[in-house]
Amino acid sequence: KDRDGRLVPLRSVTIHAGHPAAEFQDRVIELAKVVGGPYQASNDFPPGEWNMEIRAVAKDGTNWKLRYRSTIFEKDAP
Repeated sequence: KDRDGRLVPLRSVTIHAGHPAAEFQDRVIELAKVVGGPYQASNDFPPGEWNMEIRAVAKDGTNWKLRYRSTIFEKDAP
């Protein structure tokens, strides 16, 4: 959101996902805008730790990044 609380129109949103122990599993995922909703994508991540970086580019060219670490669990794990 901008300083007035309005959503910023975006040109693109991608997730750069890196597996710290297996670079061959690294991937870049482009998210698609859902009409009237959020951005989304479908991807099957193998279980484990992942370094994630969400990158967005506003229509005016402003770049934005958010980094975090995520744990992906087995699908049938309790």
